[in-house]
Amino acid sequence: MIVNKSYLWQAGLGLTLVWMLGYCPQIKANPNIMVAEQVDSSMDDRGAPKDRQGTANHFQAISRKRQDDGSDRGICPTVDLGMTALVPRLTVGLTISERPTFWFYIPYKDDLPYNADFVLVDEDKHTVYQTELQLAATAGVVGIALPASAAALEVGKKYQWTLSYTCNPNNSEEDAVVRGYVERTALPPEVDKELQAARTPERRYAIYAQNDFWYDTITLLAELLLENPDKFQEHWESLLEKVGLEEIAKEPIVEQKSPE
Repeated sequence: MIVNKSYLWQAGLGLTLVWMLGYCPQIKANPNIMVAEQVDSSMDDRGAPKDRQGTANHFQAISRKRQDDGSDRGICPTVDLGMTALVPRLTVGLTISERPTFWFYIPYKDDLPYNADFVLVDEDKHTVYQTELQLAATAGVVGIALPASAAALEVGKKYQWTLSYTCNPNNSEEDAVVRGYVERTALPPEVDKELQAARTPERRYAIYAQNDFWYDTITLLAELLLENPDKFQEHWESLLEKVGLEEIAKEPIVEQKSPE
């Protein structure tokens, strides 16, 4: 499934990562490390958060360190919060989607001269998908969905993604870069039955969360949020806060356009 919203990048759908988050040298916030306890981010059929005994939900907060060099580097402006992947933990995350969507917070705007580059490679370092994406008019959260033209992720294989932005064309070490890994997992028959029996998107969201399908969880919640922000803004903020992304929880999902 491709997220076909004006708010999203047309690129792909999925999730499963080694949560290597947000190295960006253009950050003025003090260096810090944030770690949270294991949490349950499931919801009931009404879309309300709900704890279920016996649910093995391992979404955890990222251990994220930010750097402050006290000055701008290259063309990238100083920002309070660096480019960040919306992922929960330092491990390989899971998706059941053939073409998942990857979510990022991008602090840079379209008044800068370069575009962002997204690359997905397989275990043999072969490029599965690569695209150049224009920045939005404002900073915010973006979704990069794998298009139908991209090869489907294979079950049981890990893929590495990289999102980068050129801050210094003369020194790539100063670029803003986030990297991570995604793995597609087989859908267990019992979970498949639960999903087929789910009567609402909110119930599907709860099932994804209970089974640690992070990419499917956040993508479905983003879709619900865009359709009904009054109902789902609180749930969006709660999910991100529980995985240590409270600084991004109130940031908008912004429109991204692929270059002509």
